[in-house]
Amino acid sequence: MTPRSRTLLTIAFLLAAALPLTACSAPSPEPTTPAPSLTVVVVTPAAASGGFLEQAITSTTAVATSLGATVEVLESENADSLHTNVETAIAAAPDLIIGLTDEVLYEFDPAAASNLEQQFLLVDTSAAEPTSNLTSIVFRDYEATYLTGVEASLIAGADDSAIGIVAPEQDALVQSWTDLFSDGAQQVSRTASPAIGYIGGELPTADSAGAATTAAALAADGAHVIQSVELAPDVDLLAAASDNGFSTFGSQVNQCDLAPGHVVDSTIKRVDVALEATLPRVLDGDTGGVYSFGLAEGGVTLASLDDGAAESGCLIVDEPELLAQVTDARDRIVSGETLVGDPLYAQPIPELG
Repeated sequence: MTPRSRTLLTIAFLLAAALPLTACSAPSPEPTTPAPSLTVVVVTPAAASGGFLEQAITSTTAVATSLGATVEVLESENADSLHTNVETAIAAAPDLIIGLTDEVLYEFDPAAASNLEQQFLLVDTSAAEPTSNLTSIVFRDYEATYLTGVEASLIAGADDSAIGIVAPEQDALVQSWTDLFSDGAQQVSRTASPAIGYIGGELPTADSAGAATTAAALAADGAHVIQSVELAPDVDLLAAASDNGFSTFGSQVNQCDLAPGHVVDSTIKRVDVALEATLPRVLDGDTGGVYSFGLAEGGVTLASLDDGAAESGCLIVDEPELLAQVTDARDRIVSGETLVGDPLYAQPIPELG
């Protein structure tokens, strides 16, 4: 073996011997701890298929999930199960408990006061005197109701007697809502004076059959564009429109396709828009107070003015000249030129900055 060969062999041996040592001495990667996942529990009344609550649950789950949260939904069939579900949610100690609609309010209000370390968020309602751990989202849906008054008068044309309103009973709050709708109609025609039919009875706000009967009576007296106020969304009223040949309005979600050819438009509450603006702040610790969403924020709209309006099935979409006037009325509310007050408080609910 030549000196050169011995030298190369020695180098190869030393390198081979060094390799295991080099591998053993390499720094081990630091163990990684997964970021803690946010947890959200949603407490809600039982949701009817295709209704506002179903869409609200879907929107709430989607927005919370997009923020990295795991979401559990607890649907409640009655008052007892609602109470149990709120207690179950509190026991789980999630980052946030979300309650949908005013049916949950009466459980959330005392629960928040008794569990100040737990964060709560109400959607579509608010407490009179909330604690700092109870945040609320409300919708200025009365702005959309005003616009349906504009639409009713546009559809009725010169026949001011062709507009009707179905209302649960005659009291100050209901009067405020009927006045609001009438104000919208009178923006188009100062002489518009909608006829009002009252349902009456023990629970008129939930009397679907009574609403349909009252609307049919208004139609028999000459009304052919009929809105309802202070009533739960009512498919019976939509069916009555088809059966009795009048036009009406959907509520909270697009219902124009439920009575084709008989629904002028639908008021819409965009829970997704409200939560996309609010939920990141609440989960980041900016809690308490009331967030208000109306036409300006995109939290309230009409199906004819919303995404997918062309496929909405609403009658007003087929009347582009009339729809342009509705759009103008919407824009004047957004700009502040037209002031629409909250029937409940007689003034708009202040927004948080």
